[in-house]
Amino acid sequence: MSQYLTGVPSSTVQRNTSPLMTDNIFVMNISDTSFNTFRAFLYYVYTGFVFFSPLNYPFQFPNKPDPGLMVSWSSGQPSTLEQRRLEARNMLVGEYMRKYPNRPAPLSPKSIYQVERDYAAPSLEAQALSHINTAIFNTIIATAELLSAFTRIHDSIKQIQLQVVIDNWNEVVETEDWAIAKEKGKAQPDQHFARVLREILEALPPRSA
Repeated sequence: MSQYLTGVPSSTVQRNTSPLMTDNIFVMNISDTSFNTFRAFLYYVYTGFVFFSPLNYPFQFPNKPDPGLMVSWSSGQPSTLEQRRLEARNMLVGEYMRKYPNRPAPLSPKSIYQVERDYAAPSLEAQALSHINTAIFNTIIATAELLSAFTRIHDSIKQIQLQVVIDNWNEVVETEDWAIAKEKGKAQPDQHFARVLREILEALPPRSA
């Protein structure tokens, strides 16, 4: 499991050893992030460890089957590629939580990256970014993440993913992720997909496009 769920120690966290205050309690309402994400952030502040779940499970079906005919592992019913990836990721996280029930659930580095940018924790932001960048050198993950909601608002990350896709274009066009993205692009206008496709085609040699 260690290859999927990564715990990263921090050498820069300063721990507060003063007694807990019993009065003058300060309350801060957190409304811009989930409980699980902020709990993981606090765990990092006090312990120096953060636990990442897989960015996007690199699961790929052989022979490009119809995504509408994929079968869920848990229910036996048809499911999408993303649903089956989510099941695979949840299985890994569940295994981790059974082993370490008192720790925060491992979270996507994308969630950690966003909260650390919001709360000015550059060392943890750098660790999350490193985890993201390492994962997206897998062609399947890069293809899936290139069109994600997260990538749409983080252009610097998009450029790295885009270069991986361009460098491995012959593999990318055979993936279910790209087939699904094209179908979605045909079904309804998507400016992000249109821009990504244009950048890919402009970067490829004429024969590759």
